[in-house]
Amino acid sequence: MKRFFHNLTAVLVLLLVVLALAQIARAADLAGMAQSSSGRGAQAVLTAADTLLVPGDLSIGTGNVTIDGSAGNITATGDVSVGGASALTGALTLDDGTGDSPALTLQDGDDKSVVLTKLDAGDATLVINEGGLELQMSNDTDDYLTVTTATNVPTIGTAGSCDLAITASSGEITFGDENLTVLGTLDLGADDDTSTLTVHDAATMVWYDDSDDTSVTIGPVANGTTTLGVTGSLDVSGSVAAGNITIDSGAITDASGTVDFDNETITTTGTVSAEQLTSTDDLTVTDDADFGSGNVTVDGSAGDITATGTVSAEQLTTTDDLTVTDDVDIGGGNLTIDGSAGSLAATGAVTWDGGVTVGKVTSQALLYDAFTDNTNTTGYLDISTQIPADTIVIGWKATVATGFTGDGSAAIQVGVAGDTDAFSADTAQSVYTSSTAVGAASLAASAFCDSATTARVTVTGGADFTSVSAGNMTVTIYYLDLE
Repeated sequence: MKRFFHNLTAVLVLLLVVLALAQIARAADLAGMAQSSSGRGAQAVLTAADTLLVPGDLSIGTGNVTIDGSAGNITATGDVSVGGASALTGALTLDDGTGDSPALTLQDGDDKSVVLTKLDAGDATLVINEGGLELQMSNDTDDYLTVTTATNVPTIGTAGSCDLAITASSGEITFGDENLTVLGTLDLGADDDTSTLTVHDAATMVWYDDSDDTSVTIGPVANGTTTLGVTGSLDVSGSVAAGNITIDSGAITDASGTVDFDNETITTTGTVSAEQLTSTDDLTVTDDADFGSGNVTVDGSAGDITATGTVSAEQLTTTDDLTVTDDVDIGGGNLTIDGSAGSLAATGAVTWDGGVTVGKVTSQALLYDAFTDNTNTTGYLDISTQIPADTIVIGWKATVATGFTGDGSAAIQVGVAGDTDAFSADTAQSVYTSSTAVGAASLAASAFCDSATTARVTVTGGADFTSVSAGNMTVTIYYLDLE
């Protein structure tokens, strides 16, 4: 019995060896036919239960690989390259079981490629290393969507003579908090449509012209008001209405009958025509003003007429001050000042036929702490502008803004160094009180200045000039210029 089992074991081992050799031979035969490049039309057929394992390269040549059956799989641990056409009637799955998916690469004859990869993090990438992406839907090869990138700017566009429509089934398209720039025309709705463009809260709409740096801005909306800003000109076809006011071609009107510009300045280089022109403040004309046969009436004590050009009048009558800051040419007429309070004031020189000119020197602001203390009751300060040579001082005027207080009293006299009352016939004029004006005529014997002369203003206190704690005034000296 022992010998029988020994012989049976030997027979089984021999049978297994034979079967293994047969399987190896069949696999070698199939691999040889698959690797054959003789073009003899060799064909290898594996049943569903067969497995073909090729440890190296496997070249199909011009033949086909057919997997018959829903469970048929081709598994490769390396790259799979297809040099010709490939047709699949089932699903194609690329899965190596770890990390990102294997890449599906489409490569042309210039070794330029399109690579599709599913990232393990969630996204998928489509990398095109030459050209852009053309999406030809519905087999329309003439009009299609393009995706390109130029100068680091991705662009979605179209090819062919077609429009691009973006729609949403919800009826709303949102661009988030991104800026929307339109280089062409932005159309909302069709003719007679009621489409609306809504700008919320503090958002701003800007139309900008880069060629001349001009823009139109609407917004932001705040507290129920909206700002319209224009850099450049605003051209409006038709009229503009705002509240009661209407701006139309050549006219500004208000339903109330009054257009109020508040305290703003109105400037025109053209002609202003009015049946009646009334101004409650300054009216400035920098060119000729022609009043025809009408009258110019300034009503009110503060009314002024100011002209930067020439004022010509056959007869000019004023019942208040007439101020001229440039030359006045009376011609062959007369200048008459009627009334005891009438005065002739000039900021420049007044020249008479006899050759005598009246002028004046106005001091800087004379502050108490700028005076030099003589360590007694007096202090002095020299006026920075000199009196011209060959002149006769006829008097002076002190306008006190802040009184020279602190020492009980303050008297002023105007003269020169060494003769402090040379131009003061009256040395008792007080500058102790604020908002006052005082003055005096010159001393006849010492009013002539044969050379440019520096005038000195002296203030005398009650006991000690050091006690003066305030004071600010301006002194004007009047003279006759004999040249």
